[in-house]
Amino acid sequence: MQNYVNLTPPVRISLIAVGVIAVIFAMHAMAAILGPFLLAVLFSVLFWALLEWLKKRGLPSWAAIGIVALSLVLSALLIGSLLSATLNELESNLPTLEAQFPQQLAGAEAKIGLGGILPSPIISPAMNPANLLHYVLDGMSAFITSLFLIVFYVIFMVMEAETLRAKLHAAFSDHPSAVNYADGVTATIRRYIVVQTLLSVLVGFLVWISLVLIRVDFAVVWGVLAFLLNFVPNFGPILAAIPAVLTAFIQYGASIQLLLVIAAYTLIVIVVGSFIFPASWGRASDCRPLWCWFL
Repeated sequence: MQNYVNLTPPVRISLIAVGVIAVIFAMHAMAAILGPFLLAVLFSVLFWALLEWLKKRGLPSWAAIGIVALSLVLSALLIGSLLSATLNELESNLPTLEAQFPQQLAGAEAKIGLGGILPSPIISPAMNPANLLHYVLDGMSAFITSLFLIVFYVIFMVMEAETLRAKLHAAFSDHPSAVNYADGVTATIRRYIVVQTLLSVLVGFLVWISLVLIRVDFAVVWGVLAFLLNFVPNFGPILAAIPAVLTAFIQYGASIQLLLVIAAYTLIVIVVGSFIFPASWGRASDCRPLWCWFL
């Protein structure tokens, strides 16, 4: 005979709250491992699709895995070298950028006739918005540090994906409907991640080329940041735009270049998010673009 403990609602709420707090603290403590692992899961789905495509073209498994692994390593080397050089330049220029922000803010106030209206603490060193660039520098440096760990995770996951699927098919061979349903869900998720990743690459490229044309410093960093944050629904592109707009303001002040940066980000987000993504996802999932736009 089993004994059950009846918990009152306050006790249940307290236990749930304690559990949520424990999970948050555990995730914070494991952030150095959890972040690269989650990125690796995302990219492994993308490169698994590449592996399947190569195998459908007649390549043996070992050759397809070799091409995927080589593509990963070369991509990591290229991104790492470009970002490292730009981040080093950003780090060396941070003191100058922080010193220039109050001057540009004062110049902007004078242009629009608000000189002396804004309170002085907003341009004090402690409240300098240019400090945001420190957080971007730290985050991107951590990404570079964990890049090859992500590559290792992705290669391992891609190699194990086919074996795991075969084992699951063998384990649930008596339930073919469940296996087919799981395969359908997996294929849908994979198609979505592939479409989202390719469009994120497009967003990052468009941001990079736009900032290069406008001559905004550290365009490579802002392009990679736009690529990464484009996976965050709704608010990701907005967050990605803030450091680039801040850099343009520090560099040019309240000028046409600043307006061009804001316009470029706005146009890229609207075109990719509202037009290209619904059409691409509609073709990949047999969903009408109008329904995809609402979803």
